Amino acid sequence: MAKHRVEIEYGVRKVAEPSVPGWAQYEHDGSSHAWCSCGFDTGWVGIADAVEAAQAHRLAAAG
Repeated sequence: MAKHRVEIEYGVRKVAEPSVPGWAQYEHDGSSHAWCSCGFDTGWVGIADAVEAAQAHRLAAAG
């Protein structure tokens, strides 16, 4: 049986005008990506969709 390790990665985008000149600044872009060590992968979707899919995958993997 494959071990499952589900991860969620949140998308970010670079802020055009950072609050401190000379520094790069990033913010969440509303997307996320859920994936598992078994090969499950949502691709880039909305945060709520990725969280829901990850929870459903965890429950299904638990049996």
